[in-house]
Amino acid sequence: MRIVLFGQAAFGRDVFEALRAAGEEVVGVSTPRQASRPDPLFEAASIAGVPAIDTPALRQDGPFEQFLALKPDLLVLSLVTDILRRRVLDAATHGAIQYHPSLLPQHRGRTPMNWSIISGAERTGLTVF
Repeated sequence: MRIVLFGQAAFGRDVFEALRAAGEEVVGVSTPRQASRPDPLFEAASIAGVPAIDTPALRQDGPFEQFLALKPDLLVLSLVTDILRRRVLDAATHGAIQYHPSLLPQHRGRTPMNWSIISGAERTGLTVF
């Protein structure tokens, strides 16, 4: 199954590495725009020779066509902070699955793991939908 992984940071990198270690075919990744330091998921994909696309760029036709050329069967979203357009979600034959690193609805947003620790949560986990 051809997987395109959307994510960022160490969490996204860990999902990328776990999928590849499990023998899954990760054909592309999408990360937020690169800031002053490279994103760990972007770096891991680059080292592995897996193409990476900036998530916000998918609103433009050129990058979206590059994304379509990956022919994704499944999108895996791990710690995604950008709003994905319907055409991106509809591009995968089998849709998308989302991993969120907290027990929703608590600790939504950019730093859910940090806020679980800061708030002294006695129980935390992962939400898959």
